[in-house]
Amino acid sequence: MDVLFRSIGENILDPNAAFTAQDSLQAIDGAESSLTTASHFFDPPFRDSVASRAPSRAGTPMLSDGLMSPPPRRITVRPSALPQLPDVSNIDISCDPSAEYVVIISMYEVHNDRIYDLLTPAVKSGATKEVRRRPLLFKSTELSPDRKVVAGLRKVICSSYNEALTVVETGLQERRVTGTGSNSVSSRSHGFFVFEVKKRTRSRRPSLWEGNKFTIVDLAGSERAREAKTAGATLAEAGKINESLMYLGQCLQTQSEAASSSKASHRSNV
Repeated sequence: MDVLFRSIGENILDPNAAFTAQDSLQAIDGAESSLTTASHFFDPPFRDSVASRAPSRAGTPMLSDGLMSPPPRRITVRPSALPQLPDVSNIDISCDPSAEYVVIISMYEVHNDRIYDLLTPAVKSGATKEVRRRPLLFKSTELSPDRKVVAGLRKVICSSYNEALTVVETGLQERRVTGTGSNSVSSRSHGFFVFEVKKRTRSRRPSLWEGNKFTIVDLAGSERAREAKTAGATLAEAGKINESLMYLGQCLQTQSEAASSSKASHRSNV
């Protein structure tokens, strides 16, 4: 991200311009996402509920009517020391000086075969009063009829490296982890971190946005119940993790065999 933001430099939209560009970016989003700027992401309405709560005598957040409130979203403080390794200070990416750029970040996890947005806080269920996150759908949409996408994600438009890093840190805090016999901080889900870079030509009548997407996947590791000493819900999570990794391995094996078969066929034809 450091290289990306440093290379784009002055061509990236500032927060005010990014706010103005939201509608045009939303119009081309094929995943029915909800776009917001980073400044809005860290301010009301995301934090107004936290500010309006006063701690009770027991230290539990209470609403003004005295009812128990759901846990507030974790507010991430910008890291005091940014990553220094590896050294990327001499790396630059060419950019179009006549274009303006935006960087959009979204994050989600796959937990027990369900998809959850890491940038949307949990809410209290009206029926059970439990605090939980709403699972998202993997489906085709009106703007993406030919392929399935994760629909309904919250996407954050970032105008600086610090904003992007803080958004990522915030999402990571929502990742499901627990302690096991093998790992004190064991991931219980597969994490997906998506970075979209979009650009358009600067003019009185701005052109349509175009760009690319880069996805980083952090897979949860396979587990053996005897070594990890898991039980109950944690054991069920391990089963889902191992099952999904098995299916992924089968897909990769199929792709590898298909590629090898294609090469062999091409060589025989030659």
